Amino acid sequence: MKEKLFSIILLLFLSYTLNAQVNTFIGKKTKVDYNEKLKFEKLICKGDSIIGFNAYYYSVSYNRGHDWQSFEYNETILPYNNIFHEDIDESLFIRENDLIIFNSEFLISKDFGRSFKRISKNKKVQEQRRFYKGYMFNDNYIGLSSEGLYISEDCTNWNKIKTPEGIQITKFTSSNNQMYIATLKNIYESTDKGISWSKIDEIVFKYDVETMRSLGGISRFLAFDNKLYIDYNESRNELYDCISYVYDLKQKTETKLEKIRNVFLKDNILFILTNSKMDENQRTIIENGKILYYKNSMENSKIDTSKLCKSSLRLHCGISNFYINSDYIVIDGELSIPNSSNLVR
Repeated sequence: MKEKLFSIILLLFLSYTLNAQVNTFIGKKTKVDYNEKLKFEKLICKGDSIIGFNAYYYSVSYNRGHDWQSFEYNETILPYNNIFHEDIDESLFIRENDLIIFNSEFLISKDFGRSFKRISKNKKVQEQRRFYKGYMFNDNYIGLSSEGLYISEDCTNWNKIKTPEGIQITKFTSSNNQMYIATLKNIYESTDKGISWSKIDEIVFKYDVETMRSLGGISRFLAFDNKLYIDYNESRNELYDCISYVYDLKQKTETKLEKIRNVFLKDNILFILTNSKMDENQRTIIENGKILYYKNSMENSKIDTSKLCKSSLRLHCGISNFYINSDYIVIDGELSIPNSSNLVR
């Protein structure tokens, strides 16, 4: 009798362990209790749900940032690596109710971060197609490899996009049905979904190709409302010393921007967070960064950041990251306030 009871208990234990391993394999994450202040390199929102990523874990809130669940990266499905870290601004996408991430391959979450799975069902094809950057174009997946630019509807069948001969593509972006690619020297535009390309002669980088390569090329490249946001490093020694500007494709004009800390696009509006001003002796923040938004121009577009600090006694809160939705604003993943200005409506 004791032997039978022991066998039953052992069988139950093994079943539970196997089930846990299978769940981990298909993308379930172990919840981690972190008490430190939440800081994210990237925030993205959908309805009342917010997800934030940093180098150590990612966190999900389903009630506008009031409560958070933090999860470790899963080496099987959602590993954390340098590619994901460096390109986190251009690796996250929302398509209807799905969250899509490119992290060496395309992953999808239908529960906004609780679990992820590979989109491609053909492992052999995935191994053959080694992309180092991934993007979305409307409902299509875009992969960038050393061989060029590819497009797919299902991450299994890939077609190569014909691009100008002899160029090395470093970045891709799109807006509506327009595609844009950047090299270390030029920017090209396609208005027919990649069938033909034309060079935008008016955009000229400050440095030659070799200097651009040594500085890492373009840092950010975003398209919105017939405009391009471009920035690239001006110095190898200063982290935030960048050349940043908005180029208007219709007016053929440039708008230089202040040194920025973070940018994101929402509904064809570019939101910009500038750096805080520090007292180097006291190591305290003496002036908040500005939150700006670019729609038709940068005029009268400043958001008063003093209202975004958690404590009324703390006038300068040193904002690192933010996200603006239609009816709330998330600051550093720890503060959610009403968006009374309704900027994106």
